[in-house]
Amino acid sequence: MTTTPGLAEPQQERSRRSFARVRQATMKLLLEHGGPDFTLADVSAASAVSVGSIYGRVGNKANLLRLVQTEEFDRVDEEMKTALRTAGSADEPFEHAVQAVVASAVRPLVTNAPVIRAFMRLGDDDEEAARRGSISWETGRDEFCRALARITCRDRPGVDRTALEWCYEVVYSVTARQLGFGLTPGGRPDAVMKTDKLVDALGRTVRLMLDEGAED
Repeated sequence: MTTTPGLAEPQQERSRRSFARVRQATMKLLLEHGGPDFTLADVSAASAVSVGSIYGRVGNKANLLRLVQTEEFDRVDEEMKTALRTAGSADEPFEHAVQAVVASAVRPLVTNAPVIRAFMRLGDDDEEAARRGSISWETGRDEFCRALARITCRDRPGVDRTALEWCYEVVYSVTARQLGFGLTPGGRPDAVMKTDKLVDALGRTVRLMLDEGAED
């Protein structure tokens, strides 16, 4: 279990099962509400664990939300790491390898979009939650750059780290807007692209950026 300040970790199996229900109920409510607009009484009702027991375990609602965020973002980070570390085989043509890396960065964001959106709302009012979100962003950037570097050192040796990071900025920013990360409903595009079209468009954009970076 993730260690969180203010958390009294359960020692007995029965207590661990009860606390697992609390965390599952918290995540379910976050997804239903699209953010933290619920109370510990709601968590208690959904998990069949008393409010007093929840307070005794986590201290307050903020600690519980941070714990669930850390667990979920750790999971999403591992999904992205696994995808990117196997993307872009040395045997693939440049075009296909770049496309594979872009797809491996975009698809975990699409799959986990409701979770990420909910926790972005949490980060609006909680600096610690916002910092945890930044860690995930940096993790994705670093893995993406490493994956692209494997390709560019072979096919576009003139591309430097700054160019690779800019590629990630573009991939993440466009994907985030398509998925509505940190945006009000009215801030999303009128026509949201399907994932395959989004990956294809971003792959072509990244290839053009890498070609330009190799020539600089």
